[in-house]
Amino acid sequence: MENANELLGLLHGAYGAGGTISPLIATAMVTKGDWPWYTFYYMMAGLAVIELLVCTLSFRKASGAIHRAASARNDSGGGSTTKEALENHITWICAFFLLCYVGVEVALGGVCNFLEHFLSHADKFFRVFNYSRAPRCLWIEQR
Repeated sequence: MENANELLGLLHGAYGAGGTISPLIATAMVTKGDWPWYTFYYMMAGLAVIELLVCTLSFRKASGAIHRAASARNDSGGGSTTKEALENHITWICAFFLLCYVGVEVALGGVCNFLEHFLSHADKFFRVFNYSRAPRCLWIEQR
């Protein structure tokens, strides 16, 4: 794929923006709009259906043969390959670091939500904002 790194960076940025904004939107819907917590997920499911329809209609005439013809690759350039990356020890060190970092981040996020719920008495907005990233906590909240 041409400009794959640039496209991956843009997609990662969009994912990060959605991960930042979504809890704020879900929290506002629950606390300010007095909607049930699951309404946000219905809204997201509806947007996913719209996205599926738009992508299907946009790429209905595309095929693998058309893509290969449009982006013919010259393998004699000596470009980097996946095999070279996997043989590099720096790749494995970074992969191990990211695996540990993300695991600790997710585990601490769950522990912080758990402790905040059971050990403090924060206002409803703060609790729902924290739990909007973990629907199971909203089920606990409603008991």
